[in-house]
Amino acid sequence: MVHFERRKARSNDRGEAVRLFLAASSARAGMLAAVVSDTEGLLIGGVGDVDLDALAAVGPVFVSGHTPSPQLEDRIEQVVKNHDLYASRLAVGSTTLVLTSLGARFPEQKRAERAIERILNE
Repeated sequence: MVHFERRKARSNDRGEAVRLFLAASSARAGMLAAVVSDTEGLLIGGVGDVDLDALAAVGPVFVSGHTPSPQLEDRIEQVVKNHDLYASRLAVGSTTLVLTSLGARFPEQKRAERAIERILNE
């Protein structure tokens, strides 16, 4: 059986590999930015022309259901700038991560979970 590699760009660095996956997916879906973070808001990988650390920090607030502090609300507004913000949990093995996108919803969440898990476990 012949296997074809779908990815055109690869990296052995996990953060860069996550970035490459997000870049390919966000380009297809028309997102302005996308990040993967832990539930504390620590950036694992991201793409886009915004403050990626700030985007990583706000995603967990939305999936937790907590009300953001006034300082975080200001930071959210600086990053979002009237674009739609989407955040969802990813079950990656026994770890919960957060996928946050700006401008469009990240497509195929289950596929993203599998891809991120594969990247982080390589």
